[in-house]
Amino acid sequence: MLDKILSLRNSPIHTRHFISRIRELLDAGLDSAIHEPMRTQHTLFPTAEIDVALPKVGRDMISQVIPHRGEMLLLDYIAWVDDAFRRGLAVKKVREDEFWVAGHFPGHPIMPGALMLEAGAQLALYLSNRRLAEPAVGLFLRIENARFRSSAAPGDQLLILCENVDQARNIFYYDVQGLIEDRIVFESRIVGMLSKVKKK
Repeated sequence: MLDKILSLRNSPIHTRHFISRIRELLDAGLDSAIHEPMRTQHTLFPTAEIDVALPKVGRDMISQVIPHRGEMLLLDYIAWVDDAFRRGLAVKKVREDEFWVAGHFPGHPIMPGALMLEAGAQLALYLSNRRLAEPAVGLFLRIENARFRSSAAPGDQLLILCENVDQARNIFYYDVQGLIEDRIVFESRIVGMLSKVKKK
């Protein structure tokens, strides 16, 4: 194969044909990846029995537990949490009037990956604060093994899954995932620090 490629150096016609064919294969692969995203292989926990259309904790109640407000409160509601507050599922309905729609990107809005991770972190903080005597602010320390498999756009319903994997004093570790229908959109491990809320 290498000999054939090297021999093309003396044949502009064959070289152009070779490059054209490589471009066709790459384009086909990229198109396939965009239009046929990877289907869910492994979710953090089973979701089939969870009624994601039924809000268990609304925005007002979420605001009593975490400090985020206004446009930066990204969770519409929480549909399920386990009894120990170590696992939870929240819903984010991606709307046409989101603050990032006009600029990310004009004519083809895609929810920023950083905001998807932020939504996961907000659910993680909610779960952590429900286990604390006093609420805290969560600060990112690390984002590990973040992977974006697909995109979220206005009209999508993004399910946020969150699972506590470790907690050491004021440091928490959560695995988070985002699902749209039957596909994983993103996944990551979030490491954060709980900081006491400063009273005014």
